[in-house]
Amino acid sequence: MHTPGHTPEHVCLRVDEWFVLTGDTLFVGDVGRVDLSHGDDGQSPPVSQRAEQLYDSLQRLLSLPDWTEIYPGHYAGSVCGRGMDGKPVSTIGWERDRNKPLRLDRQQFVDFQCGNLPPLPKDFHRIKTRNLGQA
Repeated sequence: MHTPGHTPEHVCLRVDEWFVLTGDTLFVGDVGRVDLSHGDDGQSPPVSQRAEQLYDSLQRLLSLPDWTEIYPGHYAGSVCGRGMDGKPVSTIGWERDRNKPLRLDRQQFVDFQCGNLPPLPKDFHRIKTRNLGQA
């Protein structure tokens, strides 16, 4: 499933309705950040647009059955979210009921994603440069 927001090219890998690898889109207790793919190339959409994309991507995930298991790319301690749980697995139904960002309407979600951003990781720019193969 193409799930832009965290990054423009982000995907989640769905295996029937049994489980989905959600990567950096949906975490246990949290959702992905939209400010980490900010590029200096002038081609990245603004953070508010990425927040809207992430909202839409999350709505597609929330259309899956409640019993669908999710396996995110990170859990507590990662800087890719704000309030991730330490559990490595959850279900769509559990997250729908307990994941605070998922209970926000579209505008509240965009405001949440664009406001009070956590600081970027200390070596963010070095990591990004390496990930893009420019190091």
